[in-house]
Amino acid sequence: MKQLLVILSFTLLSIGLFAQSTPVADFRVADATTTFGINIPVGTKVYNVADGKYWVANDAVLSTATLTTAVASFTLLNAAEQVLTTDANTVTLSNGGGSFNVAGAGINVVTTAGNTITVTGTEVQGLSYTTAPSEGTVNITGGASTVLPAATDALAGLMTGDDKAKLDGITSGVGVFKVESFSEGTTGTEGQDNILAFAPKAITSVLVSLNGVELKSTQYSITQVTKLVKITIPVYQYDAVSVSYSY
Repeated sequence: MKQLLVILSFTLLSIGLFAQSTPVADFRVADATTTFGINIPVGTKVYNVADGKYWVANDAVLSTATLTTAVASFTLLNAAEQVLTTDANTVTLSNGGGSFNVAGAGINVVTTAGNTITVTGTEVQGLSYTTAPSEGTVNITGGASTVLPAATDALAGLMTGDDKAKLDGITSGVGVFKVESFSEGTTGTEGQDNILAFAPKAITSVLVSLNGVELKSTQYSITQVTKLVKITIPVYQYDAVSVSYSY
């Protein structure tokens, strides 16, 4: 009896599951204008031999209809691939994918070669300056000219002879600012003798730092002639000493 109940339950379950699925047909037509000849239920698939397109019915369709007249009731299953093409400055995606234009502006020019669109920006301008104080004009080729404020004398806005001499002095080592770094070799109550590359112009112009902290003049010693700098407070090996000075 128990075995009979199990078999009966399985049979009823199978019937219930089968009742939830309904078979539909797949058939073909010669072309999109061929009459179906049978009423088509939802889910039926129709293959168009003429163009190879495969459709599925979303709604029930009468037997007198065709793919052309009832296209709104079908969804295309094998849509063709979209192709990206360019024509002049227009990029187009086939199969209703839309298009957009690439336009140049200002110094930018857009050109097309095959499927390549190139944007080229060409700046053709020159800059010149009239040194005469009464003129003071900056000229831009291909653009507008700008007049600078009037000069009060012949050297206003330009480098004077004295200024040039100062710059020349820098190249010859006169009044040059320099920063040197040293690493302490041992640990002790004071540091090692560090020899500067140049003699400082003035002791008061020297700045000495230990591990990035500026020291007081009582925490180091410096000799201008011998160019020696020494930390006079406890140091540890590899402490960094930095000396800034002009010479």
